[in-house]
Amino acid sequence: MATASDFCADCDMGYGHFWEKYGTQPSLLLDLCRTHGLILEAMKCPKCDGECRRDDNLNSFRCDKTPPKKNNRKVRCNFKKSLFKNTWFDNSKLDFETNLKFVNLYLRERFSYASARSEFNFPNRTICDWASFCREVLIFWCFENQSDKIGGSGEIVEIDESKFGKRKYNVGRVIEGQWVFGGVCRKSRDFFLVAVETRDSLTLLNVIKERIHPGTTVISDCWKAYNCLEKEGYQHLTVNHSYNFVDPKSKAHTNTIERKWREAKIKVPRFGRRTYHFAGYLAKAIFQMKYPAENKRFHQFLLAAARLYPPH
Repeated sequence: MATASDFCADCDMGYGHFWEKYGTQPSLLLDLCRTHGLILEAMKCPKCDGECRRDDNLNSFRCDKTPPKKNNRKVRCNFKKSLFKNTWFDNSKLDFETNLKFVNLYLRERFSYASARSEFNFPNRTICDWASFCREVLIFWCFENQSDKIGGSGEIVEIDESKFGKRKYNVGRVIEGQWVFGGVCRKSRDFFLVAVETRDSLTLLNVIKERIHPGTTVISDCWKAYNCLEKEGYQHLTVNHSYNFVDPKSKAHTNTIERKWREAKIKVPRFGRRTYHFAGYLAKAIFQMKYPAENKRFHQFLLAAARLYPPH
């Protein structure tokens, strides 16, 4: 299977540039799809094993070859297949141009249902469906790109857990929502955010082992779930937030991960959020934090969609 490196090495496609370039020349979108691996460049006919003719005007592959005679008759192959069959675009009720324009809009910082209705005149149901399809790609991207461990010997990783939600009835400190556990490497700024059901020691330790190299200096608050880190091969420093934000002796602090929480919570919607879509909301936030320049997001999304739905 082709990999991302076989296609577009890198491109800079902001929303305004996208409309400027492709709004008047939609035929160029097919080349954009090919360079990112979303659709096939060429294919062999499954009937006669010949090379199919690509017809961009009709968005299809066709085989017009005449195989050897059968029973003294020549039979034309007449194989035909849509360019979009078995791809990200398959079974879509939107034409592929509108599909890509929606993706480009969805990845923007200020995407909303109102902006989508204004651009496309879609009903809310269609916007909801396509936002879900996009989140599916971003969840896949997260699984691919959040598997590498961070930290290492001589490195400092700050860890913390936070609840994404809102105060119940807007009063008090009772918050309903989803716990997220995260870590960020001070030097490289590599980070991870993982939704967890509970904050118990076993759950958090499993994530730490999966995401942080042994030998790393780990800084956390005084939550009891972290008391076992020294035994697991990590150097562990703590800061007691009940008294100060920076430990007066070790100078340990968790300001870096706290900034990550603020950034992530701005990107995850507070209202109108469905619990079963939280993984998608978090994946989108991580994707946007990984690529703060909006012009790079479209490129990376197309490559991820091509890997999730490899054309065949």
